Amino acid sequence: MYNLLIQSLSLIIHKLNDGIIITDLKGIIQQINIAAFQFAFHEYSKSQGVSINKLFKFISNQKEVLFNETTFTEVFEQHEIYCINKNNEQFLTSVESIKNEDKIIGYLVSINNPANKQNNLPLPTESEILYRESLEYASDIIYMTDKNGNFLHVNCATLKLLGYTEEEFLKLSVFNVIHPEYVNRLKLHYFRQYITKNPSTYLETPIVKKNGEKLWIGQNVNLIKKNGEITGFHAISRDITERKNTQEILRQNEEMLKMIINIIPDRIYLKDSNGKFLINNIAHLKALGAVKQEDVIGKTEFDFLNKAIAEKYKNQDLEVISSGVPLINFEAHKILPSGEDKWMLISKYPFNISDDKKTGIVGIGRDISAERKYEHQNTLLANALKSINECVTITDMEGNLIFVNKSFLKTYGYTENELIGKNISIVSSGKNPKNINDKILKETLNGGWKSELINVKKDGTKIPVFLSTTAIYDSSNVPFALIGVARDMTLRKKHEIEILKLNQAIVHSPVSIIITDLNGIIEYVNIKTTEMTGYPADELIGSRPNIFKSGFVSNATYRELWKTISSGKEWHGELYNRKKNGDLYWEYASISSIKNDDGKIINYIAFKDDITLIKNLEFGLKLAKEKAEKANILKDNFIANVSHEIRTPINGILGMTSIIKDVFADLITNEEEDYFSSIDRSSKRIIRTTELIINYSRFKVEDFPIAVKPVELSAIVEGVVREYKLIANNKIIDLIYENNSGRIDYESDSYCLYQIFSNIIDNAIKFTDNGFVKVLLSKPEENKIEFEVRDSGIGISEEYIAELFEPYTQEENGYTRSYDGIGLGLALTKLLIEKIGAEIKVTSTKGEGTTFIVVFYI
Repeated sequence: MYNLLIQSLSLIIHKLNDGIIITDLKGIIQQINIAAFQFAFHEYSKSQGVSINKLFKFISNQKEVLFNETTFTEVFEQHEIYCINKNNEQFLTSVESIKNEDKIIGYLVSINNPANKQNNLPLPTESEILYRESLEYASDIIYMTDKNGNFLHVNCATLKLLGYTEEEFLKLSVFNVIHPEYVNRLKLHYFRQYITKNPSTYLETPIVKKNGEKLWIGQNVNLIKKNGEITGFHAISRDITERKNTQEILRQNEEMLKMIINIIPDRIYLKDSNGKFLINNIAHLKALGAVKQEDVIGKTEFDFLNKAIAEKYKNQDLEVISSGVPLINFEAHKILPSGEDKWMLISKYPFNISDDKKTGIVGIGRDISAERKYEHQNTLLANALKSINECVTITDMEGNLIFVNKSFLKTYGYTENELIGKNISIVSSGKNPKNINDKILKETLNGGWKSELINVKKDGTKIPVFLSTTAIYDSSNVPFALIGVARDMTLRKKHEIEILKLNQAIVHSPVSIIITDLNGIIEYVNIKTTEMTGYPADELIGSRPNIFKSGFVSNATYRELWKTISSGKEWHGELYNRKKNGDLYWEYASISSIKNDDGKIINYIAFKDDITLIKNLEFGLKLAKEKAEKANILKDNFIANVSHEIRTPINGILGMTSIIKDVFADLITNEEEDYFSSIDRSSKRIIRTTELIINYSRFKVEDFPIAVKPVELSAIVEGVVREYKLIANNKIIDLIYENNSGRIDYESDSYCLYQIFSNIIDNAIKFTDNGFVKVLLSKPEENKIEFEVRDSGIGISEEYIAELFEPYTQEENGYTRSYDGIGLGLALTKLLIEKIGAEIKVTSTKGEGTTFIVVFYI
């Protein structure tokens, strides 16, 4: 709707009799109607984007003023305004500001339409307006010039294409934008059209854009006349750059095709239906004995060859033309007056040479006389070379294979039919130096070429070869073929690589390597030998190994060494030698002989490793072992003494207490009964604590023996539960036992199992003041057994669970103050569980109880 409104307003403005001009704040025209254009008598129709000051002079208060924002504010709002066109005609004018939200964005200039102006200069019709606008906004290049070529008018497409503003363009002439090479030609064209009064002409010229880019245009140039007199030129042009470029490419391609045809050594020609030559390449001209095309064009073969041969070729031409079937690779033979055999390979093709579909002949002829001669020679060579073990090839001078022997076929995996006629590059791998073929050919012709290449088999396998080449010459000492003899180097390269690997391994070996001759003279030492002994290599080579003697190795050892290696066996042993700086060192040596293919000893090789550190460690370990053994005896004695010194008195106390209790049983009061019970509990606590300390200490020194044997797991659990039944009853706690798995046969240490079950149940009863302790034995999976102890005791805080199995730790305000123990029970239990390959899990809630689960794997 908005666009429709704008279009309607624009059309109304254009139809008004008064002149209407809309400008921006600087007076640059944004819209102008036909009436205003007619009043201005302007020389060009496109006024949009031009300053209004170029169309009119403005008079206010009898003074000329420029139209701009300042003038409007200071003058136009206060005084009458007149505008004067280029013919000095004066019009009454009004200027109004155009506002957007109280902000001035432009001006509306209205020019009164005097009656005489209306009578003398009628406004253009709507058709004329549409025609002018069509020219203005057409995509073609449209411009007008005076008779001297100066631009008077230009349309939008021209400005856009050439990159000029209208103001810039109208300062130029047509000769400023035409390419300099065509200026004189265009001037001559305009002059002829002016003189001959030809109303319309056409020419193609290159023009130059503002940025220097060259374009081609096709121009229709029309004369502009006024009162019968030529006043200028009107040109409508179109960009034909693409067509001109295409024509240039076609021309270049045609020249290139001619050049290619002329450098081809085969004879190429084109004849019409009467056998007359139309086109000939240089090779054919030379064969006919001619120099220029003019010497041959329009003539037939009868003008150059004997009648019999010319007649034969004519009949061939007629057969090809009439049948439409080409003649391909026909061999023609003749004997020259010199007695030399001449062979030609001829092909002829029918070809339409004109619009009336007349058929001519395209002919190609190749002199194959030399090839025929090569064939005879190749037959002789082939019989001689087929059985050679090396890979033999013979190629022509272009590298096309003429002959390959059996060894070549076997090596590369091709058949003879797959190779003959193919270029030798078929076996080139692309891994060779650039332009290697040119180098080989050059050096072959200069006496021969020898070097290594990387070739490729039919299956893609790359192989190294050593190639030797030479040229074959004819009687005139002209090379006509190349022969190559190659050896497959795959196996040799493999051996070289292996040797290189072995060499690097020896040079950089972490052990000392020494090679001597049969007399013990050193021929080679590696880097490690010089590092280990301190002798440089040049000082060792030529010396004997006794340079390392320290005097601490017996002569008998050396005699045994030489006796062993000279018999072909290997000697192993330790030697105590001396470095160049006098330091002594131990080395472990392996010395053996090196034999040739006949089994004869040719050298001796020694591999030596510095074991000084090891020997020192052995000595230190020996001392440490002796100390450890003494410490172990002391430890065992200490543990035995501690066990004896604590257990024996305690057991004595328990025994004597029991006797006293029995003797005075009738006299003991209830209070005294509690005393005896207290003595019994305290004594057992001391024994248990002692046992925990001793067992934990033995674990830490890795002296806790494990005796694995078949046990009945449920029986051990039941026994422990019975032992703790009385303790639980005394605390008024329900000790519940459930066996949900029946009899369980298991292989483990029964003492460890007893300690594990006892410690966990004891721990549960100790920290449960009321409620229950439940012991469950179950088999949740086929390969698992679970021992579970669940209590309703004081529980364990979440923070302390992470330290639960640490030795000598107890939870503050719970375990440490209200209950006895030294914090070793669970630590030892976890060690025992890990010792027998089981796992322990614990969950607990403070104030609600704790659950321990031990998982045994069957």
